Amino acid sequence: MKAGPWFIPIELPKEIWKSPKEIFKTELEILSANVEDGEVKIICNQDDTDFNFKGGELFLDCESIEIFDQNWNQLEKLELKEIVNQYWKQFERKIED
Repeated sequence: MKAGPWFIPIELPKEIWKSPKEIFKTELEILSANVEDGEVKIICNQDDTDFNFKGGELFLDCESIEIFDQNWNQLEKLELKEIVNQYWKQFERKIED
């Protein structure tokens, strides 16, 4: 796992973070994800103005994955699927109003 943060101001030198503690020192919002060269590239945003970065690119290279919620409860595949379905149903209702 590694991350390339988008610093504020943009002129700051680029860095690559490899420590989970450094990468996840604030909550990241996932904007998109793609597979590139065998790695999962996740574009993230973060809005906490106490930090000098606005988001960045998170890269994962793995054979398996475990997903946890904000309280560190592990989510199973079916639970995650239900969360996604609920999200898109709510989104659909908002755009219909």
